[in-house]
Amino acid sequence: MILRHFAHNLREQNWTAISIEFVLLVVGVFLGIQVANWNESRNDAQRAQENLERIASDLESDRGSLQRRVVFWREVADHGRVAIRYAETGEKREGSAWQTLLSFYQASQLFPYVPMDTTYRELVSAGELGLFRSADLRTALADYYVRGAGPAANFLF
Repeated sequence: MILRHFAHNLREQNWTAISIEFVLLVVGVFLGIQVANWNESRNDAQRAQENLERIASDLESDRGSLQRRVVFWREVADHGRVAIRYAETGEKREGSAWQTLLSFYQASQLFPYVPMDTTYRELVSAGELGLFRSADLRTALADYYVRGAGPAANFLF
């Protein structure tokens, strides 16, 4: 509709109307682009918040897993002490050869740790870590999932 008026005024060389319509057209395009940018920023902020909540859930899961590992490694250490005591003194666990053998076996157990990193991997593969404006947060996530407690947790105990 506006373009039809613009073309009509152009044919009639009505320069005042042409100037006004041109300014309105430019302002309309500018506002449309600005609204689209604002909407995109709002959507990015919402996605960042949702991903932060997912990462928090992943970290809470990791925390629970690490707590279970602490209990596991305490039990392994207890069995190891029983096995060493038998090797050094011949003292059987609860007076039973079977319980002592079981302690040797349990002392050799492993509990591999795999962090819950699904959200982080999705963000990296989609190139969306930039949704987090904080460089410190991005660095902390990389430290944890790539170099830190994630992989290193297999060697902490």
